Amino acid sequence: MMDRRPLAIPALRRIWTASLVAAAGGSFSLVAAFAVLALGGAANFVLSTFRNAITQACTDDAMRGRISGAMTVVLVGGPQLANLLHGAIGALAGPRVTIGAGGVLTVVTVAVVLRAVPELRRYAATRTPAAAGSGR
Repeated sequence: MMDRRPLAIPALRRIWTASLVAAAGGSFSLVAAFAVLALGGAANFVLSTFRNAITQACTDDAMRGRISGAMTVVLVGGPQLANLLHGAIGALAGPRVTIGAGGVLTVVTVAVVLRAVPELRRYAATRTPAAAGSGR
């Protein structure tokens, strides 16, 4: 069975970003905005699950706590920094332009990272003989 995570992760990131752009940058209906945000939230949930599984599977036991700590700092601090930037730019350019530009910047950033780190596209979960025997 083929591992589809390398294909799913960028696709889920695009769905999440597109939902933000559509909801805030291009939607004129509150109901439509909520609907696409719900879709985006579901995509982000699955994406987070994949990210955590890959991080834990690819990190040596001795480094797992440090890597988990670093991920926590990024996942907690990153949105706060984004809130600051969105607020400052939003005051100048308006909320629709700011959120739309943020979505486009996210898509571009993901494309650049995927091109710069091709291992992310080629990631495949492997089962060691010990893991295969344990039923994991």
